Amino acid sequence: MKLLVLENLKRKIAENDVLTTSMMKLQFCGANTKVIPASSSILPIMVHQCPDNFSTVDYFE
Repeated sequence: MKLLVLENLKRKIAENDVLTTSMMKLQFCGANTKVIPASSSILPIMVHQCPDNFSTVDYFE
């Protein structure tokens, strides 16, 4: 299901797999994605697994 949603959003997703909405940025993270640190306006979404440079500690703080 997640991959189907990504396929439908493909033309709206910008550089570094980021979809910008009016309220926040969603980053769809694959295994090789350079993750933008999570914040009140940026939400990383893991597509298959956490990328090597993803910190669960930073994400949940």
